[in-house]
Amino acid sequence: MYPVLTNIQDIRVTSNDFDPRKTWSKGSVNNIETLRAIYKLGIQWPWDFDYGKGLVFTWAPREIPKYLIPKSSDLVAFWNFDNKKEFDEWATYNPNITKGYLLITVWNNSTLKQMLWNSTWGWKTIKSPLIEVEPEHVYRFELKIKGDHSHKVHIKILEFDENKVSLSAKTITGVGDGTFDWKTITFDYQPENENTRYLQLQIWHGHETDKPLPNVIWIDDVKVYDITNYTKPVTLEIPFKVDKTDNYRLFIRYFKNQKGGAIRVYLDETPIYIETKDQLNKFVWKDLGTFKLEKGKHKIVLENVRGFNAVNLFALVPKTEYQKASEEIKKLLQNKTVIYLFEAESDLYRENAETIKDLNASNGEAVKFKDKGKAWQTVEIVKSSTYKLALKGKGIFNVSIGDYSYVLTLSDSTFSYTPEFYLQSGDYTLEITPLSKDEALDVVWLYSTNNNETLEELFQVKETPATVKNYTKINPTLWKVKVNATKPFMLTFAESYDPLWEARVYKDGKLMEKVSPVPVYGVINGFWINQTGNLEIVLRYTPQDWFERGLIISLTTFILSVFYIFYDWRREKGDKWAKRLEEKFRRIISRVKIKGH
Repeated sequence: MYPVLTNIQDIRVTSNDFDPRKTWSKGSVNNIETLRAIYKLGIQWPWDFDYGKGLVFTWAPREIPKYLIPKSSDLVAFWNFDNKKEFDEWATYNPNITKGYLLITVWNNSTLKQMLWNSTWGWKTIKSPLIEVEPEHVYRFELKIKGDHSHKVHIKILEFDENKVSLSAKTITGVGDGTFDWKTITFDYQPENENTRYLQLQIWHGHETDKPLPNVIWIDDVKVYDITNYTKPVTLEIPFKVDKTDNYRLFIRYFKNQKGGAIRVYLDETPIYIETKDQLNKFVWKDLGTFKLEKGKHKIVLENVRGFNAVNLFALVPKTEYQKASEEIKKLLQNKTVIYLFEAESDLYRENAETIKDLNASNGEAVKFKDKGKAWQTVEIVKSSTYKLALKGKGIFNVSIGDYSYVLTLSDSTFSYTPEFYLQSGDYTLEITPLSKDEALDVVWLYSTNNNETLEELFQVKETPATVKNYTKINPTLWKVKVNATKPFMLTFAESYDPLWEARVYKDGKLMEKVSPVPVYGVINGFWINQTGNLEIVLRYTPQDWFERGLIISLTTFILSVFYIFYDWRREKGDKWAKRLEEKFRRIISRVKIKGH
């Protein structure tokens, strides 16, 4: 949790570069260039906020020299198939297949040759023996490959742990299709999993091949080099200074995500290792520990170890100030409502479940469970108090936290509530297990209460600076609200906080202001409306505008293309209408040139 201190030192993390394939690159959560780069990786960005401070991100492996030529002493594996012993190593992983389809692997003129004799569903493979590796090292693969009537030949790398259990597979490159002469394929690879102890090279081909049979592939001179000593880590230096010698707590806000791996933080050369791979995609704060820092200049070095990583901020807090603030926060919370909001699709870990589109869900998505599915999350209770759980979804669920367990029947339209229960401050596991078929979970609220309140009662406004006359949900990304206000007010919108929502305030049909949201209770959207009178407020999810503008451009381009084809066809036929249109267009252009001159 970010300590609220007046003398907290925000250490901003920024870069002058933008090439996340090679360097730590400057970005922000709502920058279109950042989003395009991230979407190419298939990462679902959580639309979390970055406090307006920006971030840096990368998926670059270690920095590899452009004209690197490894030495024979760097070889960790080599097969040129000059003797049958080397072929037999590969044959162990490539037995002949005669059932279902015919796939034969033979030793042929000091090469490995594989022949596919019939067309069937599924990719056929040539697999290398397992190659022993270190997870933080970088490896160069070289091999020669040739094809005759081959079908969509491409290369993958598989990673295995110390027990030779498969961890992941990654497509590296296409090789060729049909008949091609010997090619030398070269690529560099760094393991993506910290538990990787073996790699396997695989050549894939022949899925329902349409080429003349047999499909034949030869491979030769397979070499694997360890090139780690030639490379450098991808790093970013972040200088800062402190005004006095003291013990400081250092915090980092980084992005846990499904494509993550690891980063290493050096504080004045002291290394701190952070794993970033996670089932969920979200920014989190992490306490890196307490350090004694002398007055003056210091530096943090951020190193990408593996995977996709993004870092938002570092925060430096004097240890005594942090302890004092922690006690003050505990006192402050005694008279406040504490709310934890979990969107099922983005905030809960889950097994045997999938994300589905659901127009009735709070963010347009929900989690649907399969047989023996469940969802869970660890919750840090910061205040000892009486709590309630409120769930929304469809089906019958068992929900448990600490020693408490309840069965709730959920409905898409309303929240279902547990009775009150008491929790001491500390860490708890919240677990939701479906008890019926076709269950879907939308959202889970956990909140403190002394009066057994529902959510509607909790958010009921005690004073009335504004009255909502009516509201209309046009679709999940567009709402219209009519309000009569006697003074400025906060309009709360029961969606989890997302900076890409926007409120447009109209008075007598005139746009008065555009308002970005702030996190209310730290979890939901709130819009400060600085207008009075009869207002119409349009709540709009701005990425929908990008989609609609792109659709209009595409449609306009299509219509103009069709029009031009029709015009060109009539012009070629000598049509007078086309000639008159062309002459009129030339006169318009001529006038524009004269005025411009």
